[in-house]
Amino acid sequence: MKQLLSAWIVLIPFLGFTQTELELVGYATANAPWFAYHQSHHAAEPIAIGIDPQQWPVDGSSAQVYITADQSAEEWALDGTLTDVRGSAQSVLFSGVDITDMTFILDNTSALESTTGIRPGRAYDVVLDMNANGMLDSGDYIDGLNSSGFYVLGNLFNDGPYDVDTAYYSSSFWHTFRVYYPANISELEAQPLVVISHGWTHNYWYYDYLGYHLASYGYVVMSHRNDVGNGGAAATETASQTALENIDEFWGHLDTIADGALVDKVNKSLIVHTGHSTGGECVVRAYKRLYDGDYESPFITHENIVLVSSLAPVAFLSAEDTHPEGCNYHQFLCGADTDVSGNAYDGYVQPFSIYERGYGNKQVTYIHGAGHEDLHDEPGNPLASGPDLIGKEATHTIVKPYFLALCELYTRNNLAMKEYFTRNRNAFRPINISDTLNISGEYRDAEDQNIVVDHFETFPDEHISSSEASVNWDFDEYHEILMQDIDESFEWTGDNWANGLTRARFDDHPHAVAFEWDQESTLEFGISPEIDDWSNQDYLSFRCAQITRHPFNMEQEGLSFRISVEDAMEHTASVHSANYGLVQPPYPRGGGGYMTLCLDSGTYTIELAGSNWESEMSFSIPGYIENAGAGTYELVIGAGDPCTEIEVLMYDSWGDGWDSGTIQFFDSTSALIAEGTMNDGSVPDIGEGWQNEFYIFRIPLSDFQLSNPDLNWNAMLDLKFEFGIDGYSPQGAMVLDNIELTHAGLSFVASVPDYAAPYSFALYPNPNRGDFRIVPEGYGVWNVQIYDMSGRVVCAQQAIAGSWTYTGPELQSGLYIVQVTEKGKMSAVRMVVE
Repeated sequence: MKQLLSAWIVLIPFLGFTQTELELVGYATANAPWFAYHQSHHAAEPIAIGIDPQQWPVDGSSAQVYITADQSAEEWALDGTLTDVRGSAQSVLFSGVDITDMTFILDNTSALESTTGIRPGRAYDVVLDMNANGMLDSGDYIDGLNSSGFYVLGNLFNDGPYDVDTAYYSSSFWHTFRVYYPANISELEAQPLVVISHGWTHNYWYYDYLGYHLASYGYVVMSHRNDVGNGGAAATETASQTALENIDEFWGHLDTIADGALVDKVNKSLIVHTGHSTGGECVVRAYKRLYDGDYESPFITHENIVLVSSLAPVAFLSAEDTHPEGCNYHQFLCGADTDVSGNAYDGYVQPFSIYERGYGNKQVTYIHGAGHEDLHDEPGNPLASGPDLIGKEATHTIVKPYFLALCELYTRNNLAMKEYFTRNRNAFRPINISDTLNISGEYRDAEDQNIVVDHFETFPDEHISSSEASVNWDFDEYHEILMQDIDESFEWTGDNWANGLTRARFDDHPHAVAFEWDQESTLEFGISPEIDDWSNQDYLSFRCAQITRHPFNMEQEGLSFRISVEDAMEHTASVHSANYGLVQPPYPRGGGGYMTLCLDSGTYTIELAGSNWESEMSFSIPGYIENAGAGTYELVIGAGDPCTEIEVLMYDSWGDGWDSGTIQFFDSTSALIAEGTMNDGSVPDIGEGWQNEFYIFRIPLSDFQLSNPDLNWNAMLDLKFEFGIDGYSPQGAMVLDNIELTHAGLSFVASVPDYAAPYSFALYPNPNRGDFRIVPEGYGVWNVQIYDMSGRVVCAQQAIAGSWTYTGPELQSGLYIVQVTEKGKMSAVRMVVE
């Protein structure tokens, strides 16, 4: 943390001179503490510096502001000469009582270079030359001594500096691929490899837009034919096999591909594996097979794959087979997708479950209005449903720069790209992306690198955090929940606190806390002595999501709240969450499947048809027709005043809607009078608001220090989230998770989280009438928790035996989640009470 390092540097000579290192570069904010420090910026947008006179004795002084080439501390020690890359330094006068008086827009930043050689992004340092002698020396301030001061980014959507050549290779039908590479690769060092695995009904030539774009920046891209069979879970398995075989084929035949142009020009240690749809799950399955040793390659291991990125992946398989483990992992998801839709029906359509399993650096980019087929080049039906559809062209303006940023971050350690993922996507995004396009996203550093305040995974007692400290609140509704919406609907029922959460399948067990407020309310986390020293940390990080369709959120464009910290000496400091973006509503999509008609007396004909899978379609008209499948039906309506109102309820047994299927109503003259369809899901859906979307909040600890310079980061006592107070959202309903302290830079997993360990138990009978028995995997002390459809715990007991019989209160008929924990291992199953 630069703010905390600075005091040490001022007092002790560092390599022969004494200057102060601190954060300077960022932007002014509309809320306390009135300035936010960030590293990545666009040249076309204003870049500011701010210094707090309450922390640093600059009031009444003047300085020359230098933007210099980025140098290490050793380089600065060898030569402290200041040379401004703009041609001349900028004069500033410090006068005022707080940072609002001492914020300055840097001059001429639009002319700053945004590339380093041919690599996107360029690093700079900023120096306040307090004695105006043109040297970095005693009394000066620098942002960028031990790390880069700030980065300038250009337009990542534009083509890179290289022309692109392609090559075709085929040794057999399933060993076939297209390769994209820089035309001048003979002049380059070995480059990273990006492998693209297509999905069901797709082909390997569908991804030219990515192949050409990445190759123009130096990457070698291989897009291969994939054995996706007839779709389904089996296709993920066969596709992972052909993906791995084609990777081996590539490495084994470099001497013949492109006439040998790639020999010694591809870096085997820097492989990115990406795929779409079935290919999106297959890339995770392929990584897992390498990780487990189920597939032995003569060329690579799982450690050669530095990034796995799934584009709208299916999610057929459990964590046993599809698990990113500690690999860097990313998902592109499309809010309007009618295939991998993210609806509330438990099935392959819930890819967030794959994301939640990973424990390495991971991120999501969620695109409102984009359809499943918008992620490739081929014309055709976008498989999209919802408001404000954006189409392929707009979707590609998002995917191309973000994918390039991913590759730069994880194959070249290009830290200029990191804030594209760690900041709110509507506050900071690649500069080419239109402000009219809505994107949400989240990011989490590798788990074993973080200090956890609470991730809601380890203690069943809601008043004890994951760090074994106290948790207190004054909400009327507060619930730790399994992130699994189990009632197959996004409708708000008033008691399903996991509504809209599609983050768990099979025995996945990600937890979070859900709550609502309509008055001043506080959520307070005590800080245990084991983690009270925050002096070596850079950020407070957490993620938040609006609960879909909750009435408190219906009138809210975005939620805001206050975050406060307190040290052991009772010094407090606060920041406004809106400085880092709002918690926006989920994509306002509905599943359809419901209509009302008011019909005159007479006889009508109903036709249910048109789907590619008509056996999955059915409908009901209460009082007239029940559970009718595809076909033609007669409906007789008696006299009404002035007509008879009927409800039409539509169902899909697979859970993905009716694709092109419709229900049509014809009158006695054969005139079409009404038509409806089911866009998605398994049951009728009459509301608006799709699956919950998390937003990342990653607050520099230095922002808190602007609010109170006296904070002692070595002895932190308390963290508060305050809601409903003046200047913040007066009401709302939200999910909160992964409250952690983390750091700048990029690090990787060194260990596997204990709670990720696999576990199993038997529950029988299932279904049952509330009388059932559990037999655990082991025979020690174990705990059982039973959650109802609202996500509430209806039973929590400890057992010391080889089996346990339920003797608790009578369970109402419905769906339940039964979770068993033993020695840090956890598993869950779905139970039906009849």
